[in-house]
Amino acid sequence: MDTEQRKLLYKLAVAYYEDGLTQKQIGKRFGVSRIKVSRLLRQARQEKIVNIHITPVDDANIDLERVLCQKYGLDEVIAVPVKNGQAVDFYHELGVAAADTLQRSLQNKEVIAITWGRTLKAVVNNLPAMTKPEIRVVQALGGINSPDVEINGSELARKLAQIVGARPILLSSPGLVASREIRDALIKDPQISRVIDLAARADIALVGVGALNLESLARRYNIISRDDFERLKARDVIGDIGLRYFNSQGEQVDDELHDRTIGLDLNQLRKVKRVIGVTGGPDKVESIRAALKGKLINVLITDDNTGKALLENSTA
Repeated sequence: MDTEQRKLLYKLAVAYYEDGLTQKQIGKRFGVSRIKVSRLLRQARQEKIVNIHITPVDDANIDLERVLCQKYGLDEVIAVPVKNGQAVDFYHELGVAAADTLQRSLQNKEVIAITWGRTLKAVVNNLPAMTKPEIRVVQALGGINSPDVEINGSELARKLAQIVGARPILLSSPGLVASREIRDALIKDPQISRVIDLAARADIALVGVGALNLESLARRYNIISRDDFERLKARDVIGDIGLRYFNSQGEQVDDELHDRTIGLDLNQLRKVKRVIGVTGGPDKVESIRAALKGKLINVLITDDNTGKALLENSTA
């Protein structure tokens, strides 16, 4: 390469990296096309005229997050340092991190689908007030009979919409009904079917990941019966998202419970562009691992201990 060519590459690089001009502005200044500017800037890096140095941030979990992204093919991971395990602060810390991630994902016209649970309550409680009236917040799972009404999908959707300055779109039905026939009749209702269809077309889904054990909210609050629990266990179910139960590979398990559930199914969830899973704790490791294997979420907000456990004995 001759001296004049190197000088041109240098001038373009200074204009782009130091002066902050766009490639279109540089093209106009130097009389070349934007496409050629892009090619010359790439050549400047190849010729070592430009050397890019990325200064690491002071965060002990940054490498853990990167490795988890690579391991499971995720778009983003936030691994929150948590000391108190399942203490009250655990949910708060996850909620703070997830609220920040959700806030920067919002422009002004997104559809946000939300399920239910304690971690999502923490997310909503930590969101700052905004004014984004064109956003729509849609309930992705029908109502759940819970002594803590604030973890119910309808209440979370209503409160999230209020904080964002948008309008909630609620699913006016129970999340779990007594029979398939009742479910089929309810989802024929135009209002209910429209809400589920909108949730399926969401830009962002905010979900928790549950584990199938006796301490799960679904079992503790008797949302699923003891017979349901034992049957799901026998079918090697490992966890759920929005009462849609899956196995160790993240595949929805064929069970009568799904025939009685009103809300998004896992196939619909996979089609949502950005699914933010907010979950953690030692009892959730295997269910989170399964959800990641099944590509049910693509953004994970968890604690660093869970993140490290997800890298152990993993064949993902």
